[in-house]
Amino acid sequence: MAFLALLFTDAFALAVVAGGALGLVGGSFLTAAVERWARGATVMFGRSRCPACRRTLRWYELIPLVSFVVQRGRCRSCRAPIPLWYVLIEATSAVAVIGIVFAAAGGTLAPPPWGIPSISMVGGGGALAVAYFSIVIVLGIGIALYDIRALLILPQPTRLLAAIGIAAHLVGAYRVGSWTA
Repeated sequence: MAFLALLFTDAFALAVVAGGALGLVGGSFLTAAVERWARGATVMFGRSRCPACRRTLRWYELIPLVSFVVQRGRCRSCRAPIPLWYVLIEATSAVAVIGIVFAAAGGTLAPPPWGIPSISMVGGGGALAVAYFSIVIVLGIGIALYDIRALLILPQPTRLLAAIGIAAHLVGAYRVGSWTA
């Protein structure tokens, strides 16, 4: 019953909206990163470009999902179609992060590897667990959808995912005393 009451609070609504927005942004960034990694380019430098005409995109052309709808799925300059998998990663990431927020609010989110159990979202408890699982799921979605598209699992996001998991487990081992510095 407490979970149902939580659904109608401003804090929960804000958490859902923020989770969805962060999922969209994370998915959008991951899409650009995976495309660049596939070409052997760096993620740290350079602006996003149209894959067809190579024109540098402006900030308002990079708003996840909104830009795709406003531009009707095409580049503003050359009218080439924007690959649908970009939107799939963005939308799937948003839905997944919103699902994680719901799981945390309902108390059903598994504890993260560092051993701090997920507490209800009321008062900000469990925010670190939500952030951890959101990063993991967005990376997993990007890896899976790129693999479906290109039949290739890129090493860069896989290494990043492995590093995050290893770091979380090391922190957990240190916290419970099974590993000391």
